[in-house]
Amino acid sequence: MLNKKILIATVMMSFSILSQAENGFLSSSIGRATFDGGDYDDEDMSLTFGGGVQASEWVAFEFLYSDYGEMTGNTEKIKGKSLTLSALGTYVIAEGLTIFGRVGVESYKFGEVGSGLESEFGNALVWGLGYFYRLDKRWTFTGELQLHNIELDETLANRDVDLSTVSIGVKYGL
Repeated sequence: MLNKKILIATVMMSFSILSQAENGFLSSSIGRATFDGGDYDDEDMSLTFGGGVQASEWVAFEFLYSDYGEMTGNTEKIKGKSLTLSALGTYVIAEGLTIFGRVGVESYKFGEVGSGLESEFGNALVWGLGYFYRLDKRWTFTGELQLHNIELDETLANRDVDLSTVSIGVKYGL
């Protein structure tokens, strides 16, 4: 319960700070999460919400909450969520079109659906590639591929598993 209160307070403070930032933005995306490794080889819908700031023409920072849906293994289902803090290197290639690379760290939680087993928590590196297409002064269309290296212990999979997400979304400039 305390973790949820800390999470809510952190997100609210982040959005409060972003609303004051001159180059701040809010973002959301929907996509497909693919979980591969251990007993799991499945995919489900992923949802991501976040915010950030474009610090310069070349650099942005972003804070994200992601829900990866449910993955089915040989005998059970697991679901996963994460909080991610990342830096983006951006490069404008044409009027309104920007490509970017992402490097970040995430704190994740995976647990079995409908079981009494405790969830697994951990940290992982995240990297990705994507693009922004500016629709107007405030709205931007996004597309991205993200890769995550998740380590689950014997409770769930007892090995490293690869999680990849492909998503489309929007950003709203504040």
